Amino acid sequence: MPVKRRRVVTAHKNNRAIVASDVELPMETIPGVKGFTICDMWAAADIQLPDDGELREYPWFFPPVGGFRCTHLVLDANTEANHEELQPGEDDGKPSALSEMTDKPGMHRSATVDAGYIVSGSVVCELDDGETMTLHAGDTFIQGGTIHAWSNPFDEPCHIFAVSVGAKHALVEGH
Repeated sequence: MPVKRRRVVTAHKNNRAIVASDVELPMETIPGVKGFTICDMWAAADIQLPDDGELREYPWFFPPVGGFRCTHLVLDANTEANHEELQPGEDDGKPSALSEMTDKPGMHRSATVDAGYIVSGSVVCELDDGETMTLHAGDTFIQGGTIHAWSNPFDEPCHIFAVSVGAKHALVEGH
């Protein structure tokens, strides 16, 4: 049975708590990264109360310093760490994860602190020195701007809930 993703935003009107929006959320492919889909729960370049209940457009994949992005990421079963050049028509006009990729498939680093929770399935995180960690449902991770790649060599999809917060990072260009 497909999982429905729903976002309910509470806010204020006349100094009273209200439900400002209640919408279903789509899963979207990540251009250039096969086997990975993402659902944006919420994101903002700075922290403000969402009293109108609307998610603002944002011109980045990884949040800027002080910004955040809350996502549901799904790695299909038997998905290798990868990334490739965008093919004509693949660019959906949204910010790309490819901008932070290294020359090794799937390896990337961002100026973010990422806190994640494995909802179901399992995933392998590989660091740039070759060390790997296998995370299973119920595990959490804190990714602190390290070069890493994700893969799912297992026979079931892996669902991850994650929040990325933009942070200053001396090893990431421009931060």
